[in-house]
Amino acid sequence: MPCAFHERRPYPFQDLDPGCQFHVGEDELTEIDGKSWCDFHLPIQTKAGNETEKAKWDEQRISDFNMCIFEWVTQAETEEKTCDLTGVVFPGYISFKKEEPYHAMHFLKAQFAGPVDFVKARFADNTNFVRAQFADNADFGEAQFFGAALFREAQFSDNVNFGKVQFSSSAYFNRVKFSGPAWFDSDGDLSTPEKIQNNVFHEVDFSDSTFRDTISFNNRQFRGRTDFGGCTFEKKAPEFHSCTLHQNTNFDGATFPKTFADNKEWEEKSWVKRTYEKDLKLKAFLRVLGQEEWEKKWKAELQKRWGEREWGSAERAYRTLKLAMEQVRARKEEARFYALEQNCRRARTDTDWSVRLVSTLYLYTSDYGKSFKRPLAWLAGVTSTSWLFYTLLGGSPNEEIFDFTLTQLVRPFNVWLESSQGNLNDMFKQTKFVVKLIATCQSLFSLSLLVLFFLALRQNFKRG
Repeated sequence: MPCAFHERRPYPFQDLDPGCQFHVGEDELTEIDGKSWCDFHLPIQTKAGNETEKAKWDEQRISDFNMCIFEWVTQAETEEKTCDLTGVVFPGYISFKKEEPYHAMHFLKAQFAGPVDFVKARFADNTNFVRAQFADNADFGEAQFFGAALFREAQFSDNVNFGKVQFSSSAYFNRVKFSGPAWFDSDGDLSTPEKIQNNVFHEVDFSDSTFRDTISFNNRQFRGRTDFGGCTFEKKAPEFHSCTLHQNTNFDGATFPKTFADNKEWEEKSWVKRTYEKDLKLKAFLRVLGQEEWEKKWKAELQKRWGEREWGSAERAYRTLKLAMEQVRARKEEARFYALEQNCRRARTDTDWSVRLVSTLYLYTSDYGKSFKRPLAWLAGVTSTSWLFYTLLGGSPNEEIFDFTLTQLVRPFNVWLESSQGNLNDMFKQTKFVVKLIATCQSLFSLSLLVLFFLALRQNFKRG
């Protein structure tokens, strides 16, 4: 009975056999969960989640396994055919560094249980990492992809580095899950044509991907279609500092974090622990005065500092995206990132209270200029509420009170004109002064809402 592995290869590797590509004798197979597996496809865990023998291999056994992999790679290159590593389960650290470029490489559904090193690796043809799983650090720093780079539905459970990677063709990262920090940044060095290529994305697709930690594209140049539609940024705002974005950049349906004051995350940061230990030494005398109470207050203050730091970083990240969208005249995205920037500014406790108050009013009345319907809804509410007050103060609803309500809308502050005093005396005999105050407030609110309406209208339909 051959190895149980079976996976149909997609385009452009559809000519590869769907079964196990390694010709292993039956006496070399290992049975797990009622199926026989070769060493290359042998799982790390059983279906019940228990570790298999492969998960316990020592360094020598892992080194021997890696040697077999490289012999397979060399054989494929000698025969000038696609190197098929579909479904291979790598049990430990492996490095793919070498001087010569790899030809067509196929890592469909490969599993990397340990760290993997592709630093400065060169891939001369299309490279497939579709549905690959990286359980530990994955380092692609300064790698070169001369063909399409396919990472659809891959999973990165720890840090992943694509810093200064050269993508000479399209790069597909749609529906990828990044559980740890992901670095796609570069150094911004444009001094030579080769270094320029290390900064460029020609066409990249991150649609429907999930980023659970830091995501950085600093210093990159996006020269083709760029798609972040449907992405989820869970904990951090994406960083695009010193980037050049393409006109065809899409963030439709993307969601961004609502808060950065994560109670668990901030305590895990090394700088927090170092600061905490240092303060304990400096203020050891407080132990006599009540260590527990002091420690509680200290942690609350440090958590506040951590929140300020994260809100400030997010504010700068959104401001960068806002300015980038302004440069390509993407008004919808510009307005969205402006709103996110203002939300971060409002959340910071070091922002002046008056600024936070105005920002809150701006948010609820027009969503920072994104909605022109919201000011109209508020205007209708203010007008209706004012009419109700006038009716109660005037005794009963009638046509004169209705006209009076609309007059405050079309002729603001009309109640203070001498020509209006006669009507006021007739309609509101005992409550004339109160009516004047309500009418003044109505006029103020109405004018403000009308200004917000026209500003939002201009923002949504601005040309150029």
